[in-house]
Amino acid sequence: MERLNPRSRPSIRKRLLLWLLIPLVMILAAGVISDFRLASGPAQEAYDQALLGTALAISAHVRQEHGVLVVELSPQAESILRAANQVDQTYISVLSAEGRLVDGDGDLVDKHAEEGRQNPVFYDAMHKGQPIRVAQLRLPVGDTYAIVQVGETIKKRTAIARKIAGITLGLDFIGAIATILLVVVGVKKGLRPVEALSAQIRMRTASDLRPLEVKGVPIELEPLAMALNRLFTLLADAASAQNRFVANAAHQLRTPLAGLQTQLELLAGDPDFAPGKVKLVHLLHATERISHLVSQLLVLAKAEPAEALFSQQQRVDLKSLVEHSASLFLDRAIAREIDLGFEIDAANVLGNPWLLREMLGNLIDNALRYTPAGGIVTVRCGFQAGQAYLEVEDSGPGIPQEEQEKIFDRFYRIPGSPDEGCGLGLAIVKEIADMHAAKITIWSGQYSGAIFCITWPIEKTAGHPSLQ
Repeated sequence: MERLNPRSRPSIRKRLLLWLLIPLVMILAAGVISDFRLASGPAQEAYDQALLGTALAISAHVRQEHGVLVVELSPQAESILRAANQVDQTYISVLSAEGRLVDGDGDLVDKHAEEGRQNPVFYDAMHKGQPIRVAQLRLPVGDTYAIVQVGETIKKRTAIARKIAGITLGLDFIGAIATILLVVVGVKKGLRPVEALSAQIRMRTASDLRPLEVKGVPIELEPLAMALNRLFTLLADAASAQNRFVANAAHQLRTPLAGLQTQLELLAGDPDFAPGKVKLVHLLHATERISHLVSQLLVLAKAEPAEALFSQQQRVDLKSLVEHSASLFLDRAIAREIDLGFEIDAANVLGNPWLLREMLGNLIDNALRYTPAGGIVTVRCGFQAGQAYLEVEDSGPGIPQEEQEKIFDRFYRIPGSPDEGCGLGLAIVKEIADMHAAKITIWSGQYSGAIFCITWPIEKTAGHPSLQ
């Protein structure tokens, strides 16, 4: 089945982060602008009040004499007022109600003199190519009024604005990063139940159809878990019905086949049937193959992957398992002049004893079938890198690399294989290994044959000193 690129598939995590982070970034940007204005506003007001103070100080020296406005401000006082700000330049202008310059800087912008109705008025203007801030005060003098303007360049205002902006941006940036991290962590933690449910399903083998644990599943995931449990129940019922049919059929066939095999053996040994003995031997071999096929089908039917395995799981001594197999296959190996050897160390695993015996029996049977007369078969068990292993090596023809995946398919046989066998032995080995979470590895041995190695994960290994 073609696998899609993960980047092209929809992701709940990406959707949540997208829908949360985009509005969050917009809100944070608006917050930065708002915080800057709130923080810089009081500073600007303070500078405006300082300008207004200078204008009020000048207003105290404006008089009306003989209907004419005069400014009684000494050069020293004016110098002090202009020098009070050592960063920016200060400009002073006193205008009459008609806009005529009474005293001060004649080129100061005065277009606001008649426009402003508020008193005082603050505005921004350009003077001598520089931006300035102006405070304008309308002052009643006698029967007329005077307009006092005090302007200054905005260097210190710009400096304080940058400083406030830097502090505001820094604090808001830290807050934004912290908020984004909290959102990411929150989304990750919020999706943990989905990942836990996925892991619970992913860790199962194809034959494990137990119901999922619904307790503790969030309400949003409960319908999915219940639907999966209904599906598992249907699949388990279908598998159980199939296994029962195969088991019943195998049981029904074993008895007549055993009787037929016995009769053929008797006829083959009867001198009266000497002329047809070759045909009887062929019939006997065919009957043996059918009996072997029926036995293998019965093993597959009995290897029920759910309740039987987990209810009977116990500590199994691989050394004893191998020693028991020796008594079953030794006579057959001697008859074919095959050197059946054993290199065993103590090793224990958790599993089903009966199923593990069947798995090892099929591995040894397969090795003896494909090893020529006078060959070598070696069975090993023990510990390697903290893991228990079971290994069968033969001096047969070996298994080509391109065939190593196919040989575990049911009824598959490598082209050119001997007539014996039905193609179920290694399928049974794979089925039982999967049920025990064990891994099968195949490689070429020192005798140019094949090595089948079964390794158990550490959590399925028992009794090793490193795990005590």
